Order: sequence, then C-alpha cells, then structure tokens
Amino acid sequence: MKWVLIGIIHLYRRSPARFKRTCLFRSTCSAHVLQTTRASGFWAGLRCLRLRIRQCRPGYVIYFDNDKNHWAVRLANGSVANRDELADFILAPVLNFLACEAGVSVKPGAQATG
Repeated sequence: MKWVLIGIIHLYRRSPARFKRTCLFRSTCSAHVLQTTRASGFWAGLRCLRLRIRQCRPGYVIYFDNDKNHWAVRLANGSVANRDELADFILAPVLNFLACEAGVSVKPGAQATG
C-alpha cells in the first residue's frame, strides 16, 4: 500500500508548478510525507499528509517568542513551527523590515534579534 502513496507523491512532484502551492516548510510537504511513508508505512504517511495539509495553508501568524528568544510561526491549525522548520521566504519580509529599521542588512539564513 505504501507504494501507492509514494507513486502519488512522485506524480504530484512532476505536475506543473501552477497546480502546487508554495510550501511553508523548509522540508517540503511532499518530501516530509515521502520520508515518513518510506520509514513507517502507508498509514503513517497518510496521517502525516493529513497533518501537513492542515498546517500548510494561509492563516499563519509570525511572532517573536520572548521566552525562547527567537522567531516562530503559529500555523492555521494552532500548532507552532520554529524558524528552523520554515522556508526562508516566510520570515524574510519581517527580518528585512527589522533590518531596515535598525539600518542593518540581514541575509536570508541569518537571524535578526528583536
């Protein structure tokens, strides 16, 4: 059964970009589900896919976590993703804005402190 899900993921990856959304995560949704399916089987891959689809949609909020002293994102389903889990384009506008305010340049992989 897991080969069916793996096959669907490979077909999805070959589909044109206009049919795909930009993934919020550094490890894309298809890569994450593929890895889980290969390691743990069909049902674990299906659960992983369902969770990732719920997380990877509009409605996220970027915030600075003062307790942990880093940027994080509260996803649409209420879960929290840390900066190292997210694609660079998510935090880039916030970090660039803060850098402009402070008069400092920030590279996409660097972290600005607030």
